[in-house]
Amino acid sequence: MKIRRKPLQLLLILMILATPISNVAAQDTLAVTGVSPNAVQNHVANTLTVSGSGFVDGAVVRVNSTNLSTTFVNQNSLTAQLPAGFPAGVYTITVINPDTTQAELANALTVSAPTPTPTATTAPSATPTEEATAAPSYERPVIVIESYSTDPASLTIGEEFDLRINLENRGQTKATNVIVSFSAGDFLPLGSGNVATVGALGSGKEKELTQNMIVNNAISSFNNTPYQITINYSDEQGTAYSETFTISLNVAYAGYGYATATPTPSAADRPRLVITGYEVDAEMLKPGTQFNLKIQVSNLGTQDANQVTMVSGGASTSTSTDTDNSQAPGEISGSGGDFTNFSPLGVSNIQSLGRIPVGASVEGNQPLIVNVSIQPGAYSFKISFVYTDPNGNSRIDDQVITLLVFSPPVVDVNFYRTAGPFFVGQPNVLPIQIVNLGRSSIVLGNLTVTAPNAQIENNTILVGTLEAGGYYTLDATLFPEQAGRMELEIKVDYTDDFNQPQTIHLVLPIEVQEMEMTGPEMLPGEDPAMSPDFMMMPESSPETFFQKVWRFIKGLIGLDSGQKQPGAGDYPQEIFPEEIPPVKEEIIVPIG
Repeated sequence: MKIRRKPLQLLLILMILATPISNVAAQDTLAVTGVSPNAVQNHVANTLTVSGSGFVDGAVVRVNSTNLSTTFVNQNSLTAQLPAGFPAGVYTITVINPDTTQAELANALTVSAPTPTPTATTAPSATPTEEATAAPSYERPVIVIESYSTDPASLTIGEEFDLRINLENRGQTKATNVIVSFSAGDFLPLGSGNVATVGALGSGKEKELTQNMIVNNAISSFNNTPYQITINYSDEQGTAYSETFTISLNVAYAGYGYATATPTPSAADRPRLVITGYEVDAEMLKPGTQFNLKIQVSNLGTQDANQVTMVSGGASTSTSTDTDNSQAPGEISGSGGDFTNFSPLGVSNIQSLGRIPVGASVEGNQPLIVNVSIQPGAYSFKISFVYTDPNGNSRIDDQVITLLVFSPPVVDVNFYRTAGPFFVGQPNVLPIQIVNLGRSSIVLGNLTVTAPNAQIENNTILVGTLEAGGYYTLDATLFPEQAGRMELEIKVDYTDDFNQPQTIHLVLPIEVQEMEMTGPEMLPGEDPAMSPDFMMMPESSPETFFQKVWRFIKGLIGLDSGQKQPGAGDYPQEIFPEEIPPVKEEIIVPIG
């Protein structure tokens, strides 16, 4: 029994042609249809859900040229983390697949800052047109100087005093890492450098600080003398804030006032050595950093300081002191200092500064090294000045400065496979990889690659958390515009240990070559069969009806009935050169 196959084959072909092709294509179309929520406030981090189609694993959500940390859910849904503090505005949501295809939805997200809301309680008004408003409340920590005072109330040039400030958190959330900085100018901080740490301060809580200070002999104004205090702090999400306050301190002018009797020497008549400034020659102090500490020392007292010795880490003498902090001359000891975090390097911790007259300043230098086991943070460092006054009494003035230690990420950026070759005007992939070489995990922001005289596509990606030894890759596309050595500029954003934005700058060199032609109009690697000469090869002339009949008859009797193709003689001589006949060599055979 014969099975008729042709009708079955025709039926299958018709069924395939009848399948709606548009439905298959629609599944691969990348589109963004919505975002939820579409309105957020920037005082906290927000999770966005982006809806659409054509999403694949590795897709990234971008807002205002910033790539967000994105999680692939399925081909119709992505989730992304919008960090706290994102600038307010109306933004377009863009989704970028790993193959660089992208789709966007304009005006899809509105970011706003929280508005202070007044409380319901209002004070009674004196007249119908006057209305008292309640203090605003903030959905963030807000630290203010609630009050301040000095002891004594009236200050004198060259005299010490205590500045008391009362801090209050008027925000609705807890403040962390609270650091108060006292400026140096008309008033100089004593005993703790210019920084005081508070730690954490809860909502509605208060904290009183007392800072010992001295009035500068070179004060510029009197009576209500302005003085600036800066407060830095963070919220529980790590967002940093800074507030600067100006207070007024009352300083009596010595040139005016009531006549008094001729003063007699008192305990206040003595030298006073104060650190008026200091700096380090290292850009950033890190575990193991060797640096030089440069200190500016001024005599703000009323007598000269003789035989001044600077002792880093703190000093002590072998004799007992009296009630005026004076001592009989004795041996100076610097071995009892604190060197837990910073240790002298190359020289002793005891340096001689000589004589410092009243109002004069000298510079001291101390080479130090940061302990390799130290953790990032703000550390106090004690420095003592041992000297004798004009009466031969030995004295010690202790000062404390603050040094900031950082632990920045240790990363390496390179190619994870051989890159190139790169030709002018031709696109090629940059297989960039960043590796965490540190001993602990790090959190990185955007990795961006740029280059002069070139265009780069897909050049930014959000890295996120990298474990020790972990890596992250970026496949950017480079379009060079000029031949020669090109330096790729790599930037990696991160937040340091004091919640300040920082950037790592690295350079990757590559070589870009000119596009050389292997023929008159032939690119490197081009198939000679595609050259213009080959394309100009003669084509066979069309067959006549009688030629086709003749080939049919030859096929019936078993002869070659194929159509004649052009032979070597039909092509240009440059493509098929003539064969060179072999050269016959004569062989001479010797006789006998």
